[in-house]
Amino acid sequence: MYPFLSFRKAQYLFLSAILCLAACKRHAHVTEVTVSAVELNPKSTQHDSATHVIIAPYKMKLDAEMNAVVAHTAQAMPKEKDKPETLLGNFVADVVLEKARANDPQRAAAQVDMCLLNNGGLRSSLPMGNVTRGDIFSLMPFDNEIVIVTITGAKMEELLKFLAASGGLPAAGIKMGIRADRTPGKVLINGKPLELSRNYRIATSDYLSAGGDKMSFFASPVKIESTALKIRDALLEHCRETTLKNQPIGSPLDGRLYYE
Repeated sequence: MYPFLSFRKAQYLFLSAILCLAACKRHAHVTEVTVSAVELNPKSTQHDSATHVIIAPYKMKLDAEMNAVVAHTAQAMPKEKDKPETLLGNFVADVVLEKARANDPQRAAAQVDMCLLNNGGLRSSLPMGNVTRGDIFSLMPFDNEIVIVTITGAKMEELLKFLAASGGLPAAGIKMGIRADRTPGKVLINGKPLELSRNYRIATSDYLSAGGDKMSFFASPVKIESTALKIRDALLEHCRETTLKNQPIGSPLDGRLYYE
């Protein structure tokens, strides 16, 4: 037997319950509430016009918002991995670093050095040409926030080893060679060589700062600061700003991560 009630049946049971309650004595009270799920999916709603009537206005409004063009690209940015850098990874990492610096609660102090994200957080490609709000939501469906994590020089060295061992991840503010044995080669962080005696400020997501995707070097940081800005909102904000300048969005392959 089908486990979910149809919409009309649910309506009938609901009205029946109301009528029964109205007919009860003055001191009657509810002793039990039973809840059941009504599944709404394309297959079931095709045969229920009443459900369509309810959903249609909301769907039209949502479709209008998600189909709105928010930016343009000069070339497609495909979701790729197993490469030291990608167009999509460079684009998102550059935006996150830019917005982290702009929303840095300690902007007057040490600058945010770099950004590090993960390939798994980028869920879909961006097409060439028009980019819709829905494309940005598909790319970044999570509500992850941009945070700034301050780590020691020793932890920074761990981060570089992790980055080299991975073969490359979305990153900005860094230029690093990856040796054939997947260890760090020549490294420049925010334009300077690694210094083990200083702290580094890294822009990333709140998910990764909590050790997500095995990024254990973020554990026990010197400090972690919120920017109160979600990555998806940062991308949409960048789209608006770039479109106002009549420019396409995107970032080039610039050799920030490369195989030596």
